[in-house]
Amino acid sequence: MGGMERARHHNIADHVLDAHVRAGRGAEVVLRSVAADGAVTERTFDDLTFDAARVASALGSLGLTAGDRVFVMLGRGATMHATLLGILRAGMVAAPLFAAFGPEPVRQRLELGASRAIVTTPALYRRSVEPIRR
Repeated sequence: MGGMERARHHNIADHVLDAHVRAGRGAEVVLRSVAADGAVTERTFDDLTFDAARVASALGSLGLTAGDRVFVMLGRGATMHATLLGILRAGMVAAPLFAAFGPEPVRQRLELGASRAIVTTPALYRRSVEPIRR
């Protein structure tokens, strides 16, 4: 496979996750999150690869395809990272939104960005998405 042809078959998820798993580093901790209450969560390359694949699969099952724009409004942590990597794995465009955004800034960005989906929490949905949902 030539360089240009090969490049079409790999994306950032391959470079960030899969290459490390193939190199035997799957069990290495790659992400450590500390919650507000001090709880520590660690994720390995294997964990993030699995989580990203689940996100990519879930988005595909919703009818989303490569090139679709998916906005992400989540707090910082392993879930946000796995979601962003899953979107990229699926060949979609990841567009982060700040969790502090209210309904109007969210509406503006979703419209300007031609969003096909938003991934968020139930609490953030109720606060910032539900009021503008049509």
